[in-house]
Amino acid sequence: MGFPPSMNDALSVFGSTATEIHCNYPDEREFVSLIMYNPGNDPFYFLRFPFLLPDENNYRLRRYRVLKQNIDSNKEIIIYDLIEVQTLNLPTFEAVSFILNQWGVPINSFGDPRKCDAPL
Repeated sequence: MGFPPSMNDALSVFGSTATEIHCNYPDEREFVSLIMYNPGNDPFYFLRFPFLLPDENNYRLRRYRVLKQNIDSNKEIIIYDLIEVQTLNLPTFEAVSFILNQWGVPINSFGDPRKCDAPL
């Protein structure tokens, strides 16, 4: 099994994909982003994350909220503007799929990151 076509296309072309999900806070928006990377390009990754697979694509899954006013005003968003950030480094599609399922995020909701207001 693998990623759905829209998600796979975005990862192949952009190296990332994102989706907006329901947010329980009226003044905020919530996003989930997925970045594909090869930890073999950074040997220090293995010191911090020994479970990652060398020379294979691994994934960074990030869930976060941002104040609506920051997005609406086109403010440049930096990592310190994110609210309740959850970041996971995962070695396989199965691990990504499992976490998305736990979060209640449909895997087929991801696509071209340019079509989503996700700031990161």
